[in-house]
Amino acid sequence: LIFPFLTKVPYSLPSTIARVSLGLVVQSVGYYATHRAMHTPSLYWCHRFHHRFNTHISPVAANAVTPVEFSLAYALPFAIGARLLRPDHATAHWFIWFIGAVNLSIHTPALEAVTVKYFPGWIITTAFHFEHHRKLAMNYAAPTLNVDALVRSSATMDRLLSCVFGKAY
Repeated sequence: LIFPFLTKVPYSLPSTIARVSLGLVVQSVGYYATHRAMHTPSLYWCHRFHHRFNTHISPVAANAVTPVEFSLAYALPFAIGARLLRPDHATAHWFIWFIGAVNLSIHTPALEAVTVKYFPGWIITTAFHFEHHRKLAMNYAAPTLNVDALVRSSATMDRLLSCVFGKAY
């Protein structure tokens, strides 16, 4: 899905850092949009399985997704990012592994207090994501950048997204 868009020649370090940073933005916004959409009546069916882990959340929950959810929330943002940013093979592989590791970490109870204490507000913490699992209709951003903080900072953006996605659950 992403390999046709990758370059074979490695980029310089500054270019790689720029691509990874922009990739985080693309992945975070793409994941936020698809995750929020999967909390609407028309798409919740493909995400419901993941939320069976709402009382006892463990790293296994990070991978408890349907094929449709994986395609929409994980593969699609990677494919869009690869198409837009044309990373080299090493950067793309590193990025995918990084997102996977962070996704596991936000589903790891032992990291809940540590991430709250040491992570800035623009990064998703384990506690932030656990609150999503427990309450469902909030905190859609994951696993890296806190897009929810950006959305909540603008009443207009929040209203617009509510109109687009409708009532969430």
